[in-house]
Amino acid sequence: MLVTLGTRAYDLTARALVVATRPAASGDADVVEVGATEVAGVAETAGAAGAPAVAVAAVVHGPEDVEAAGRAGAALVIDPRGLADGATVRAAAAHRAAVLGLFGAGADPATIVERAHAAVALGVPPARLLLGPALPAGPGMLGAARRLAALGWPLAYDAGPAPSPAAVATAVAAGWRLVRTPDPRAARRVCAVLAAILEAQR
Repeated sequence: MLVTLGTRAYDLTARALVVATRPAASGDADVVEVGATEVAGVAETAGAAGAPAVAVAAVVHGPEDVEAAGRAGAALVIDPRGLADGATVRAAAAHRAAVLGLFGAGADPATIVERAHAAVALGVPPARLLLGPALPAGPGMLGAARRLAALGWPLAYDAGPAPSPAAVATAVAAGWRLVRTPDPRAARRVCAVLAAILEAQR
């Protein structure tokens, strides 16, 4: 499973990327998530001498946000409206940004797939398209995670404000390959262990 963020291509067959949802905690992350107007400052910090190079993701609420984030160097735009706005998706495609569409609890898998195909038709390459369906907590999580992973698109798990290492492990083991979390250090440890296991199984 190949995913392209900016100029970097990632083989996520046996590993997951960690997205820090708080810029201050980005040290153990592959991607740092900020608002559309904050991209420039974070991109400069990420590229500073001695600082780890991380991709920058911007949460957008329309094509204007995509324009601003794209000009500032965002490698990924996060669309909380689940790819429902074609103008936003087209703007991301024009800036060659990867797109992560977030979907609320109870979103129909058929609708998710339909919007993914529509985004590709609007110019987003499949390798730059990620989906973030909500997962139920508790005993039903693993089954739901596996069913959604079977859709065949790279999936992002939102670990929430109080992330559970067990839930992160469940999502990644089921095939989800991005983890959005305010605690990237803990997620990195979980993902590293699972990456070693998945690599050994290849």
